[in-house]
Amino acid sequence: MRYALLLLIWASACGGGSQAISCDYRPDSASQNVCVEWTQYTATYHDDLVAGCLSPAVWTERACARVGALGGCKTTTESSIAVKWFFVDPARQIATAADVMKECTSTGSTFVEP
Repeated sequence: MRYALLLLIWASACGGGSQAISCDYRPDSASQNVCVEWTQYTATYHDDLVAGCLSPAVWTERACARVGALGGCKTTTESSIAVKWFFVDPARQIATAADVMKECTSTGSTFVEP
C-alpha cells in the first residue's frame, strides 16, 4: 500500500504529459505560416517550450487547429514528439501537401496528414 502511494506521488511530481500543447506562429507575418504541436513531453521541456513561444506567436495548452493545414512534419526526440503543421505560404513556396512532403524529407521528418 505504501509503495503504491509513493509511486503515485512520484509519478505526479515528475510532470510532463501526453496532452497536446502548441505554439502557433501564424499570427506573426515575419514567421513561417506554421503551428507546432508537441505530445509526450517532459515537464522541463514543457517549460522551455512555453518560454520559447514568443509574442506575437500564440501558446495554447491544446493541439494546433488544423483547418486548412496541408500536412505536417513529425519528429520524435527523447524530449517530445513534435509535429510542425504547414499552411499555404506563398512567400515560402508552400502551396500543396507535396511541398510539405519535400520539407519533411529535407529535415529528416515524417510527413503526416492533417
